[in-house]
Amino acid sequence: MLGEQLITAGVLLTLFVVHSLWWTNVQADRQADGMGDRLRQE
Repeated sequence: MLGEQLITAGVLLTLFVVHSLWWTNVQADRQADGMGDRLRQE
């Protein structure tokens, strides 16, 4: 029982880290591209 809970907590923690590192980088890249486009237009 305790082992299953620890595995579940580990999986959830891993998913949180993936979200924090990967997805936020995707969003930052999109935002930087948009700002670069605006700068080139000006």
